[in-house]
Amino acid sequence: MPLYIPNLITASRLLTLPFIILTQQQNKPILALFFLFFAISTDFLDGYFARKFDCHTKFGEVFDPAIDKIFVVTMVFFLYQGCWLNKAITMVILMRYLVQIISFPLVKLAKINFYIRPNFLAKFSSALVYFIVFYSMLVSCQLFEVSEFVGGIFNIIIMLSMCCELLMMMIYQKILEKSLLDF
Repeated sequence: MPLYIPNLITASRLLTLPFIILTQQQNKPILALFFLFFAISTDFLDGYFARKFDCHTKFGEVFDPAIDKIFVVTMVFFLYQGCWLNKAITMVILMRYLVQIISFPLVKLAKINFYIRPNFLAKFSSALVYFIVFYSMLVSCQLFEVSEFVGGIFNIIIMLSMCCELLMMMIYQKILEKSLLDF
């Protein structure tokens, strides 16, 4: 498999953003959900293909997480603007991702050797965020009525996600502090 295939899969995630937003705004919920599901799937597929066919690149190591951040921040902001995501979870998710987006260029400019290897907590946290985005979009489409039970489960997932996001921010801060002290 050519080295650029996982990066093309990653790029397709970014390219679906306008289609997700436009189809949702044009009241085409099934199409919006299809594009969202496709985009979320690409986050798992790009890494799978890169590992399976040993075609990971330095560019991909930066490109994939950057596109992840842009995608999640855009979707969370879009869902919040449409009143489909509450302020608390929006702020927690945006804080984590924006801190990472802002600190990356600063760390690179200062030439600090700083790298966070994706671990189980980071992947679990990202999966929860994707679930929250997908579920919020699903509810916004008003294709079905949400029962109290399902709403309660969703609230538990939101609380779990918020805990993971806060824990990830603390871990990120500690790693960054250690890197700065070593600098």
